[in-house]
Order: sequence, then C-alpha cells, then structure tokens
Amino acid sequence: MQREVLIFEEAWAREQFLRYYPELDPANCQTWEDFLASAGEPVTEEFGHARAQFVEALKDTPSEKGDWLATVEQLREAPLRSAEDVEFCFSFLPTTAKNAFLKQLMELYLGSPMSEHDRVARNERVIAELGGADPDDFAPLVSFLRARTPATGFQDLFTALASLLGADRCRYIETWEWKPPIASTSPRSFARVHVSTEHLPTALDRFAQKVAQVKQHLPAMELRVYFEGTPASRAYLGSRLAHDGVEIEAENSPTPPSFHSQFFQALRTSTLSLTDRLRLSSAWLLAPRASTLGDLDAWMEKQNLAPDHQEILRTTASQAARASHKPFSVLPFHPLPLSAGSVSLFFLEPIPEPAGVLALDGDERFRLRVAGFAVPEAEPHRERNRQRLQALLASGPGRAFVFYAGEPPLAPRRVAQLSVESHTPVLREFEKSAPALPPGPYSATALEMYAECPAKYFYAYGTHLRAAQDPNRSFALWFGKIVHRTLERAFKETPWQQVDASLLKTRFDEALAEMLPSGLPAWLKVSLRRRFSPVAASVPKMEQSLREAFGALTPTRFEEDFQVTLGKAVFRGRIDRLDETAEGAALIVDYKTGAVDFSPEQIKKGNHFQALLYALAGRKRSDPGAGIVFYDLKQSEVKRGLVRETQVAPTAKKAMTRGHALSDEKWEQVVSEGYEHAHALVTAIESGDFAPTPSAPICEYCDFGPHCRNRLGWTGGAL
Repeated sequence: MQREVLIFEEAWAREQFLRYYPELDPANCQTWEDFLASAGEPVTEEFGHARAQFVEALKDTPSEKGDWLATVEQLREAPLRSAEDVEFCFSFLPTTAKNAFLKQLMELYLGSPMSEHDRVARNERVIAELGGADPDDFAPLVSFLRARTPATGFQDLFTALASLLGADRCRYIETWEWKPPIASTSPRSFARVHVSTEHLPTALDRFAQKVAQVKQHLPAMELRVYFEGTPASRAYLGSRLAHDGVEIEAENSPTPPSFHSQFFQALRTSTLSLTDRLRLSSAWLLAPRASTLGDLDAWMEKQNLAPDHQEILRTTASQAARASHKPFSVLPFHPLPLSAGSVSLFFLEPIPEPAGVLALDGDERFRLRVAGFAVPEAEPHRERNRQRLQALLASGPGRAFVFYAGEPPLAPRRVAQLSVESHTPVLREFEKSAPALPPGPYSATALEMYAECPAKYFYAYGTHLRAAQDPNRSFALWFGKIVHRTLERAFKETPWQQVDASLLKTRFDEALAEMLPSGLPAWLKVSLRRRFSPVAASVPKMEQSLREAFGALTPTRFEEDFQVTLGKAVFRGRIDRLDETAEGAALIVDYKTGAVDFSPEQIKKGNHFQALLYALAGRKRSDPGAGIVFYDLKQSEVKRGLVRETQVAPTAKKAMTRGHALSDEKWEQVVSEGYEHAHALVTAIESGDFAPTPSAPICEYCDFGPHCRNRLGWTGGAL
C-alpha cells in the first residue's frame, strides 16, 4: 500500500481523523501550519510581538463596529497583498467613517512586520520554493483536505504542489471525500439516512432522546454525535443528556475519562464513612493507577480492607468501568465516511455569524465576494451543510440520523425517512416538470412572492407549508387586523370630522375584546393598546391632510372584496376603504400598519402588484378614478400611492411624494407595464416553472429555507 500524506486545512479536522481512523500514522497527517513549518516557514516570535503591538494600539478603539484585527486578518487572507489590492477592495464598499478607518488599518498592517511573517507571506514563499523542489522529496500520494472554510492560500499551495507532482500524485478534496483503504473488494451497502426537520426545541429534544436511546439500547455500536448549534442549544443538550444519565465529553477532548478518574469520583461519593473515604482516597492517589478490576483487588489486599468495604469498592469500580466504557464526544458537523456497525447522529441549527465579529455587514461582504474577494459569508454553513448531507447520501455502510432545526412541513407530509435508494434525485434543481398548481385566483401577495422566488411560491401555495409565528410576527398580525376593524367601524358609523383619538380608542377596545382569543397572554393586550395610542392621535391629522390634498372626501365603502378577470386569470383582493371626491371620482385608501416603501417604479419593474390590482379593479367603474393612496399609520402620513394628477385638487401633487402623482398618459403606461408583468408571472406559474432564484438578502430571511433545494434539499412528496 503506497504511503499517503494528508494535509488538513484546520487542526480540528486532523484530530478528528486520528480519533476515528486509529490506523492512520500521525506523522502522515499534517496541518497547513505543520506543512509550512516543515518547509522552513514556522510562526516566528517577531510576528507574535508585532501582532501584540497591533492589538495594544487598538485597545481603546470603540469595538461596537466589530473586531478590527479579525477583520483585517480576514481581508488579508481574501487575499489583499498590496496597497493596490486595498484600494481596489474598498472601492466596492460604501464611503463611511468605519470603512475609512478599516482601510487605514489595512494599510498599517501591510506596512508592518506582520505582513512579512503572517501565513499569507509564509505561504507565498513556500509556493515560490516549490518550483525548484525535487518531486522525490514528497510522498507518493499527497491529499489536501479542505475543511469548513476553504482559504485561497490553501488552494494556491495545492495548485503549486500539484504542478510539481502531477495530478495522479496530488489531489484536493473535501475531508468527507477521503476514503480509507478497503481490503475487501465486496460491494459496500448504502447507508440508511433519516432526516427530521422540526422547530428548534422539538429538534433538540428528539436529538437528545435519540442519543440516549442509541447509547442505552445499542451499546455494541459505535456512536458518533455531531452538533452545529448555538452555545445556548449546546448547553441545553448537555443538561438534557445529563438528565437522561448520558455524559458527554468536551468537544474534541483528546482523551476519554479513564477508569482511574471515574473510580476516584465514585469513591468520593460512596456510602463509606468520611474517615474511610479520606483514608482510601489518599491511598488511591499514592498507589499506581489501576485500570482494571483485577488491579483493584490487588490494591485492596495491600490495604487490608474489611470484606464489606471491599464489596462497596468493587461495586463502585464496576460503576466506574461502565461509565468509562465507550465514551463519546460531541463533534462539529462533519460527516466522516460511515462504517459498518456505526450510528451517526447529526444536529444542525442555522447559526448566523456572531454580531461584532467582523466589521463588515452582510451587504458589504456580499459586494466583496461579487468583486472576487474570498471574504467569509455571514452564514457559510448553509451551502456546506447541503454538501455534507449530499455526501452522507452517498456514503455507507452504517446508519445516520439528521435533525435539522427549522420550520416543520405541513402534516401529514412530514418526512421521517429519506433513503439513498429512492431519493438521491431530490438534491437536483427544480425542473420544468414540477407539479402544476391549480390555476388562480391570484392575490397581489402571491404574485409578489413568485416574482421574488418561484420556489418560495411553490412551498406556500403548492405544498401549503406555513411558517411558525414568532412573537414579533404574531403581534404585527393581530395589531393590523384590529386596527383595520377599528377604522372600519369608526368611519362607517361616525362622520369623519367627529372621529377623534377618544372615539378611536373606544372602538379599538371593542375590537380587541371581540377579535383577540381569550387564551392569549394579558401582556399582549397591554402592548397592543400602547402601540395604538400614537396611531389614534395621528388619524385625525391624517384625515385632514387627505382633504387638503384631494378636497372634500366622503368614505362610502369599507372592507370590500373585489375580483378582476384578465384573460383566463382571475385576481382577487380587498379594498380597505373607498372615498368619493366632490366630483364623484373614487379614491382607494389602503391602511398600512407596517413600513410603506411603495413607488410606481415598483409596478413597472414587476415586484409590486397591490396598487396595480386596485387600478385594474377601478377600470370596471364608470368614473376614471382618482387613484390609490397608502395610509401610513407607522409614519403618520399619506404621501405615497398611485394618483391621477388631473383628477385631484391642484395641491395634491405637492402633497404627494415626488413621482407618485401621474398624468393620465403616465398612469396608463405604468398600469400597462404592470399588467404585462402580472400576465408573464401567471403564465410561468401555470406552466409549472418553480425554479428557485436564490439571492443573499432573500434567502437569509426566507420562511421556507429548511425545505429549499438550495439549502438542504427538497423533502416533500408528490402533491
């Protein structure tokens, strides 16, 4: 068998390999730093001193923007090698005081001794020297094993060595792609992979139960536990397993608990008298460390212990032996190839990068990645975890259970098992042959969701998945419903001139009592009333501003459903309020309790359809319509909408945000372009095109991420 040298990008991966592959020779397993040191480029004291001085200089710098040194070192490995690189890099970032300071730090770093002795510089010198090296000085086979955060320098080092040794002697692979030599040529059975997607508390509990179950009922099988979650989740897991009588080691602990340490701990808590426990503990500490029950018997004979004391110690030792049998560590999520007789348990929880680590926000890092800089992603685990799961599906033998903390699928479509034999294709991208959904009726929300991402529309309207309601979302939902009911009753029953804050608060309390379920917490009612108080004070002023802009207005219709048929497509919606001007033109008023960022340009671009459907519904009326305005209760203003400037008071255009009051010609152009977008989207939906369109800002906050092929793979069945 030819000798193979493994070079690991990260030290923890090397330690993990040596633990689970004891047949490997540690001398043939090197880290990236080991390789640089063996090539004559170790970390020098000069670098340590320079780095310490850099840290000292930043000690009094405000840290709320992030860890400055960590950011500089990450950019350095992006890599930024010169002042020109720095200038080019920062040209993609906003010109802010923070970025100006960060740019100065980069220039200071490049001008300091650190840039001559850091890993980037040492790596470059080794690469330069490889050009004149002798291939016979290296092992017959060298494998570079990249880990969770592939670095440009690590790949550069591989490229240089591969050009020296040749592709047949040097390879660059993921750690999970490395396979141990197999003596037998018999085919290996596939692994059985079970995938469970749950809410975080449920996933943690089920994961802990599975660990305890395997530990208790399958003691002969090797147990591997992998965990990627927040510190809070990890602490909960430890306490939950301890409650079940299962002890775990610290992550990557180099040695398991010994018989000696377990016995000593048990001895101190035994039923012996305090005097006997102190005497025996002292003797045990001074004695050669016993590792078996036979050693213990010989030791007790020398101590001349009474028979009853010997029996107590034998029982204690038996407990210690069982406690130290086959201990296991909780390791980072990193699937080594499964082995026969093994059970692997994986827990994955989406972990955003901790706030304050890097002084670059998500948008800035996205810009730099697009510009070609290898800066770390805000959530690099997503794509890597998808790759690892795909690797699990192709590994074997053995069994694996994957618990993902995400949103659960709608029962009864919950996926309990995912086998390799029948579900390997599920990790492919969506195809045009995806199930077609029943045609319409369509809402503005549905069209906007499809325009944002067709796969997101498929999950919401095809499989009817529903996201869990967090407290913030639930509060906003209830607040919006109750405010709509309050304003409907107030303006339907009372002339607008008499609608004041006192009346609105009374109507709000009535709606609150009618609509809010009795089982909800009392604090929710208090918070809703407190949130409505400034709204009640602002509504009379907003009504007055409406009339200053549009003249006399009379509210005539409230919470009215409408339907529009265009071709074969049917669109439905609801109008919050319809006012009539003195000339009889209709003005649609849409209440908004959240943020309002509407612009007519959004209709032209095809990413806003609510105002478009209102305008299309208005075409059915005999009058041309005055337009649509958004009643912004959050900002206490009525300045945005789609308004005909020829149908409203002369002051309306000045009162509206620039570009929201349109000429008749411009109005028809906006509506026509919006209709074309709506028609194209409906055509795509009815053709069954649900290919995902991933993007950083959308995917990061998507409710259906755990079910998406671009994150963990589609886990649904047929419709």
